[in-house]
Parts: sequence; C-alpha cells; structure tokens
Amino acid sequence: MRKFNLSSSKIQGFLFLAVILTVVVFSYYPTLKNDFVFWDDDVHLYENVSIRSLDFEHVGAIFKSTVMKIYVPLTMLSFAVEHHFFEYDPFIYHLDNLLLHLGVVALIFWLGLRLGLSVAGSGVAALLFGIHPMHVESVAWVMERKDVLYSFFYMASLLSYSRYLGFTKSTKSFQIKKSYRFLVLTVIFGILSMLAKPMALSLPLILLLLDWFHGRKIGREAVLEKVPLGIIIAGITWVSYVGHARIPGKGIAEGVLIWAWTFVFYLRQFAFPAFSVPVYQIPKPIMIANPEYLLPVLTIGFLLIAIIRFRKRRWFIFSVAFYLFSIFFLLRYDYAKDATIVADRFMYLPSLGFCFLAGLGGKLLLEKKGWRWAGVAVIILLTVGFSAKTYKQCRVWRDSISLWRHQLSIFPDEPIALNNLAVALQKEEKYRIAIEEFRKITMIKAKGLEVDLSDWAHEVIDDVERLAGLYKHAIASDPDFADAQYNLGKLYADAGRIPEAVTHYKEALKIDYNYKDAHFNLGDLYRKAGDVDQAIFAYGQALKLHPESEDVYIHAITAYTEALEGAPGNAVYLAARQKVLDDLTHLISSGPAKVVSFFNLGYLYSEMGDLVRAISAYQMALDINPNHSNTLYNLGNVYRDQGRLGEALEVYQKVVRLNPRKSDAFINMGAIYKRRGDLKEAKKNFQKAIKADSHNATAYFNLGYLEEKAGNLRESIDLYLKSIEFDPKGKETYYNLGNTYARLGKNSEAISSYLKAVDVDPDYMDAWVNLSILSFKAGDFSDAVKYYDKAFLQGYAAPQGYLNALEPYRKK
Repeated sequence: MRKFNLSSSKIQGFLFLAVILTVVVFSYYPTLKNDFVFWDDDVHLYENVSIRSLDFEHVGAIFKSTVMKIYVPLTMLSFAVEHHFFEYDPFIYHLDNLLLHLGVVALIFWLGLRLGLSVAGSGVAALLFGIHPMHVESVAWVMERKDVLYSFFYMASLLSYSRYLGFTKSTKSFQIKKSYRFLVLTVIFGILSMLAKPMALSLPLILLLLDWFHGRKIGREAVLEKVPLGIIIAGITWVSYVGHARIPGKGIAEGVLIWAWTFVFYLRQFAFPAFSVPVYQIPKPIMIANPEYLLPVLTIGFLLIAIIRFRKRRWFIFSVAFYLFSIFFLLRYDYAKDATIVADRFMYLPSLGFCFLAGLGGKLLLEKKGWRWAGVAVIILLTVGFSAKTYKQCRVWRDSISLWRHQLSIFPDEPIALNNLAVALQKEEKYRIAIEEFRKITMIKAKGLEVDLSDWAHEVIDDVERLAGLYKHAIASDPDFADAQYNLGKLYADAGRIPEAVTHYKEALKIDYNYKDAHFNLGDLYRKAGDVDQAIFAYGQALKLHPESEDVYIHAITAYTEALEGAPGNAVYLAARQKVLDDLTHLISSGPAKVVSFFNLGYLYSEMGDLVRAISAYQMALDINPNHSNTLYNLGNVYRDQGRLGEALEVYQKVVRLNPRKSDAFINMGAIYKRRGDLKEAKKNFQKAIKADSHNATAYFNLGYLEEKAGNLRESIDLYLKSIEFDPKGKETYYNLGNTYARLGKNSEAISSYLKAVDVDPDYMDAWVNLSILSFKAGDFSDAVKYYDKAFLQGYAAPQGYLNALEPYRKK
C-alpha cells in the first residue's frame, strides 16, 4: 500500500492558509446575518424573471440578455441555482459570496507561491487581500457576486497559466505537450471569468505581464497564443460596452483632471481606507487649483519617477502594471449622472498587485534577523486593524436602512441615498401604518369634516412628512432625479394626496418620458377618479413607448381588468382591454414560442374570468414544457375553480413531485380533501405545506381550523397564534382565535382577538356581532350597544330578543 505523504513546505502552506481563511471568515461573519439591500439587489433578484427557473427557456434568456446593460450570464445563472433550491433566503446568497471570496484568497496564496514568494510572503499577500476593508462592498453586497465570481475564475486562469509557463521552459517534448492542457484551462477559466463580469477584459494583458515576470520573451508566439482568448473576450465585452460607451465631458483639461483623480482615488483608498460608501461624490470645482486634483496630478508625477527609478525592480513594476492593466478601462474622464464614477468594488482584483508587493515586503521583513519581531508586530497590528474595520463595514451592509444612513453620515446631500433610504423606510411596518392612517385623515378632511387630531395622529403625520422630506431633499440635490419625483408621487398617492401625486408623476415624466411606471400610476389615479379617457391615454403612452415589452401589455390588461371590476360592462374599458389583449397575442405569436408568454396569457384570462381560454393558454405552455410547475399550479387552480376537483388534485400532485417546496399546492390539495370530508388527508397535506415552508401562515390557519373542529382547542390556539406570527393581517385567523377563546371561556382574550380582526377589516360584520354578544355577557353594555351598531351598519339583523335586551342601555 502506498503511503500518502506531504512535504513539510506543503503542510506549512496548508496550515498558513487555514489560519488566513479563518481570519477572513471572522472578518466577514456579519455578512451571513445581512439582508438584501435596495441597491440593485432588487433588479438582479426580485425583478429578474429569468432566474426563477432552471429550465431551458429561462437559462436561454439568461445568456441572451443583459442586466442593467451589463452582460453577466454566469453570475445570473448562479443566482438562478440559488433561487431554485433556496428561493430568496439571503443567508445562502451571502454565504456563497463569502465562499467565493475565500476561494479567491486561497488561489492568491497559491499563485504567490508560484510567483516565487515564500509561504509567509504569500500568506501576507493573501491575508491583506482577504481582510482589506475596500473589498467589503464586493463580498457583502449580493449583487456584486459578479466581482467574487469573475475573480475566482480569473485567478484560476492565472494559476493555470503559471503552470503552463513552468512547462514551457522545458526542452522535453512530452512536457511541452503536457503544458497545452494548462493553456486550454487558462482559456476556459478566462471565458468563465468573462461571463461572470466584463472586467475580465484585462486578462490577456495580465497574461502577457506574467510572461514578462517569468522572463519569457514577448514575441510572436507569446502574443498569438493570447489571440483566441482576446477575440472571445472582445466579443463578450462588446455586449456590455455598447450600453456604456462614453464620450469626453466638457473639455480635455477637465477630462484629464477627472482621470487623474479616479486613478489616485483607488490608490488612496487601498493605502488609507478611512471610510467606505456605495456612492462617492466627485470633488468640485474641477480645476488644478483644487487640492483634490492637484495632489493626484503630483502623485502620478511621483509614480512615473518611481517607475523610472525602480524600473529594474521586477515586483514593483509588476504591481503597478497589474493595477494599471486591470483598471484602465474604469478610469473616468467625465462625471455623468447615470453612472458611478468610482467605487470600492472596482478595486477588488486590481489591488492584487499591491497585495503581492506587501507580501514581498513582509517576506523581506520577516527574513531580516533584526527586524523579524518588528515585522510580526506590524503584521498583527494591521491584521487586527483591518479585520476590525472590515467586520464593522460588513455590518453597515446589514440592510437598506443601515446602508443609506451610513452613506448620509458621510455625504448628507447624496440624492441616491436620500431616495433609497426613504424607499426602505416606506417598507417598514411603522411607516406603512402611518401612511394608511394618513390616508384616512386625508379622506376625512376631503369630506369637509373636522378632525380632532390626537398626539398619535400628529406622530403619523410627522412620519409621512419625514419620508416626503427625504424625497424633497433628494430632488433639491438633483432636480433631474426622476426616481425621487416618482417615489414622492407614489408616497402622496398612497397617503391620499392625489393632486400632489399627479404633479410629481408628471415631473418625473418631464425628466424621463419613457418612465413606464409613472405613466401606469398616473393612469391608475385617473381610473380611480373616474376619468376614463385620461386613464386610457396614460396606459396607452406606456404601451406606445415599450411596444416590445410583454410586461407592459400585462400591466395594462391587469389595470383594465381592475377597472372593469369597479365598472362592470364599461364599453370603453372593454374595448381598450380587448385591443391590448389582441396586440399581446399578436406579439406572442410573432416571436418564438415561450412558456412564460403563454403562462402570462393564461393568468390574464383567468383574472378576466375566462377560464376556458385560460386553460387553453396553460395547455399551450405545457406543450412547450410539460414540467413547468408554475403553469401546472395555475392550471390546477382553474380546475379547482371550475369544480373539477379530481383533475385539480392530479395536477397539484404533479406540481409537488416537480417542486416539493411548493407549499401552496399542498394547501390547495388539503382544501380539496377537506371539502370532500377526508380530514385525515387534509391534515397530512397542511402539515406537508408547513414542512415545505415553515412560514406559511395559511397552512397553520387550516391546521388550526381542523383542530378546532376536532375539539382540540388548545392545539388550535397554538396554531392560530403561529399563523398570526407570519401574517399579522389575517382577519379570519383573529376571528377564529376569538371563537376558540370564547369556547374556552376566556372572554377577555376573545374580545381582544375580535378587536384585532376588525382593526384589519372594519367591515367584518361577524366579528362586530361576537364583540357585541361577549361584551353584553361581560356586563359591558355600552360597548355591546356600540359594537352591535357597527354590525348593523354592515347589514346584520339581530333577533328581536337581543334588540330588546340592548334597548335599556341606549342613551336617550
């Protein structure tokens, strides 16, 4: 038997690497508790339909499309895999980012060894890269998966190429032949890197830099072997470049100053990472007299002198060249508002050369007898300092509110931060309640009624005005910021201040007339105000501006369907909806057959109540992909609505075989079994629904109902409370919980539950009735009368005996 043996140097290397990776994990540990952030995570994940399935159509769409005009199909594919298995669990996305970062650190360590650094020197380089605070943005921000993913394959390509160069020095033909495997791997890894992020454009230049570093002659052979990779990369890059091509700003002098500032910005941030924010502001005024531009110009001058002075210092030239070759196409010469002029994430891999230079310095310091302990102390101090700062910076990315408050603590007038903070706050429960209460106050005032505002009502108004103030501050900082105008309009619309909402939607359209959501929201306001012509015109503008977008047609048809629910038989809306529907079907039929197109068409027919056409559309989708679980689920719903319960069950069973995490399919099967009287099977399916999704409030509610009917009241209460935990707005749950408490004689708890039910739905007649009866039994006769009157307004007709019992307690 052969013994497995490792040389002492390899064992030392693995031990060093294990320690380094442990420090990196500790430094980035807070990211594992972070949420997604409102800073393009929504565009890449929640709004990106292509990542919602791993079928041929969705994967094909990933490789045929860009996201925010950037071609990153491999990154999107990684999100699709995560979504397939874990949906939108932020822990998984953050964990994978961290694992990829650890992989990059490990590859840097091994590349450092191949470049001639000692274990200690390579370890210092990898450690510095791993814990540098400037890299937090690339790891802690889910959307920047493309940084860590492209860097992982980029480093794999460099490491493979380094192995290739090691073989080319041989004169033995079999070893030269063996080396081509590593050249092929270099190309494969390079292409994967490019598919993850276009920054891999620099790879052929860095490969030539490695040729020079290893002492290889940069001749015809060295250049030609990079040509295939260069051609492929150039083709992939063009897809992104055409969407981001720029022209110089106001003049050559200004462009040079901005270029110098961006060049030195990354060097300064790497050497002195004092603070880090998502959005940096360019210094004003842009002139050589401004120290912010004079110092970068002088720094570049000193750097040129250093390059001349140390031109024979291989490691110094390698580090500077690595930085320049890998970041040159990100150095800006203008400050257009549609792009980030500088960002920490742009320095993620370009910093590698300087990390290697630091590793060389650490190596020399540790090898010098008189300086060894001083070197150890410096490394420990830098490790502790950088690790602590990285740890703290990771917590900044905890959620949207934390991120944008941090940004505003550095740049208080940054419009993007002001807008995004307001949007994030608006999603908080406190502000959602405030906006709803503000709407009620506005509606009362609109009727000309006097409103006696309580202290709480004043707090509600202050909360809404605080959100509006953030948007107004953003608009004051950037009057051309269409998103802030749109979001302020949406806030006012939600709060019931319709004239102001219309004004700000129109202001957004003045800035960007292609803003389809502004057109749609304007249409919704006109529709609710009864202005049919203006509503149709607004929807029509969105359709006219985006004639190739199926989503726009779907939005318009949905809006018309909602309009017809409020005005059944309205001929104008019916005609408008039919026209848009005809246009959509023509658009679908004129292109390649896609599952999602027929799925959406089926959904629209279903919402319109045309179940026959809905089934036909779903069947067309299934003809393309018989295993499309979302289509099958919706088809099952249609069969259920038609009373075809056996067929619905068969379809739902196929859904859960394809997707065992489809909790709602289990709930629907349970409901069918309950309807058939098979409570045992119903219970099994509701339990399976909870196993598939432990936060599914409907499953807990249904199990609670079964336990209540079986007389297991305490178990029922526990299940109802669990349902409320995950859906605090479940009025039926509160009502059933009140009934259960009442059966146990816990009247105060029952009354509390009923009150919560009517708080969710003030028109909930049954809850008002039970409140009245329980209050009467408790001797609280004034409340009994008050609650009965509420029920009466909802159409309740009480027995005469109860009316007679209440009569003595009415105020005359």
